[in-house]
Amino acid sequence: MNPPSGRLENYLFDDASHLVRVTSDKKKGKLAITNYKTVKATRACSLLDINLETGRKNQIRVQLGHLGHYVLGDDKYGEPANPLKRLCLHAYQLDFTNPLSGKKYAIHAPMPSSFKDLVFGKENKLVEKKKKEEATRKTRVQTKIEKASKGFKSYKRRRMNGKR
Repeated sequence: MNPPSGRLENYLFDDASHLVRVTSDKKKGKLAITNYKTVKATRACSLLDINLETGRKNQIRVQLGHLGHYVLGDDKYGEPANPLKRLCLHAYQLDFTNPLSGKKYAIHAPMPSSFKDLVFGKENKLVEKKKKEEATRKTRVQTKIEKASKGFKSYKRRRMNGKR
């Protein structure tokens, strides 16, 4: 992500199909403020630490997508590259104050191991696994085509010799 840290300020609105969009019209949209910092970047993806100052619907997905930096696995607001078979968005910490009691809460959830593997080292294993699966799939298809072709040639030879 370039720059490696920053502050995003956009106005967001729901369009007619109920998708959230960025607008420059301050009357049409609601202000969304997102602060981000790159924790780790690879050739394939970046791990960001994001702090929301506002809480708009799909704020992270829409603002990052507006910059061309889509959340992996986001087939709604981005490109559906999906190496983990899920939306690669995880809230590791939620802090809030109960508006009725005034009590402060801090909830923590560790980063999923699949995220760690993708960003911190097993990225190559995931890529290699995908390549191997594709090669196996191609081999199966090629084998089926070869078998069908051999069967047709054998049938054609028998037919030419007067046998069925």
